[in-house]
Amino acid sequence: MKSSIITIVLLLSLCSCGNKKQKFDPYYTDHGDWDDIRFPLVKPYEALCLNGSHDWIVQKTQNSESFFSAPSTKKLNVVNGVIMLYSTKTILNGVNTKEAWFVLAPEKHVEKGFSNHNEYLRYLQLLGVKNEPKLYDIEDVSRYFGDRDTIDWQHIDKN
Repeated sequence: MKSSIITIVLLLSLCSCGNKKQKFDPYYTDHGDWDDIRFPLVKPYEALCLNGSHDWIVQKTQNSESFFSAPSTKKLNVVNGVIMLYSTKTILNGVNTKEAWFVLAPEKHVEKGFSNHNEYLRYLQLLGVKNEPKLYDIEDVSRYFGDRDTIDWQHIDKN
């Protein structure tokens, strides 16, 4: 009798463990296809580099409802769901520009670009960001993601 009760308890505990499957979004672990390198930012934004190139582009994924693209992205960071990036020889509002800073806040549907660093800083302050966050070299972020299959933005420079 005791062995039957123990067996039932063990079976019930095993069944309950099977129901606690952790849900995850494969978007945040996808490294790209055979012809590119990719790492996720905040859905639906990603960084992409075609194999053989050193030119990174930050864009919305292809299945997004609208279009965003920041070619030649050099540095970026994500703080509290807000993406900040710096691009050179890029496109801002449909015009080629020497450099630009972008602020993307997916939850607020914000996509802002600035050709002036001080305007970028003022906009960050409007969003409640008091001190300018460090922007990480995009190659370092890519290596970090490649080594870990995930990105902890607060620990990139502590590896």
